[in-house]
Amino acid sequence: MPALLNSNFDRRGFTLVELVVVLAIMAIVAALAVPRYANSLARYRADAAARRIASDIELLQSRAYSRNATQSAVFSIGSSSYQIEGMADPYHPSQPYTVRLGESPYFARLKSVNFAGSNTLSFDGYGQPASAGTIVLAVGMEQRTITIELSSGRSRIQ
Repeated sequence: MPALLNSNFDRRGFTLVELVVVLAIMAIVAALAVPRYANSLARYRADAAARRIASDIELLQSRAYSRNATQSAVFSIGSSSYQIEGMADPYHPSQPYTVRLGESPYFARLKSVNFAGSNTLSFDGYGQPASAGTIVLAVGMEQRTITIELSSGRSRIQ
């Protein structure tokens, strides 16, 4: 009778071949998924950084209009950052409002900034920009261009 209990149906565990096949399938799926994830993460970060810049440009224009005074943002390609002059950081009131795009969560790089040959965007007391211009940023292979219109001061992300 004890010999009947030791049948193929009582077998527990996996064979080495089964484990190798499952690991091979998981490796193939991971090899396909990782590049797609990295590309989607770069796309997300580029979009987020571009929206942050566009939002801060709108804030700058609004501050110029509400204060009836010129307001400026200075962009630094070398440090991939920008600073709104005369505005305090909401989290550190003793420091100027500075956005570091090269750091978390964006990890973006400013490729170029051009406002009539300058790296400074200014709005007058009527909320009109001193000049039209573009800001180009990149995250990996993803690139976004923010265009500021002269007539309205509105920013457009491409």
